[in-house]
Amino acid sequence: MAPLVTVLIPNYNEIENVKRGVLSDIVSYLKKQKFTWEIIVSDDGSIDSSALVIKEFVLKHPHVRLIF
Repeated sequence: MAPLVTVLIPNYNEIENVKRGVLSDIVSYLKKQKFTWEIIVSDDGSIDSSALVIKEFVLKHPHVRLIF
């Protein structure tokens, strides 16, 4: 079943926000909702470690995807 809501998050060198827990905050909020959802993080060639950290996050959260 396709999710009702898709949250698109652009990522370009956002390691500070990723470390701050922004993705965890969004997932926590969405888990409380009654609709189906997914999060897609789009990385556009980050040169910091944000994409690597997001990859690790995705492994633990099946409703989150990272695309390049």
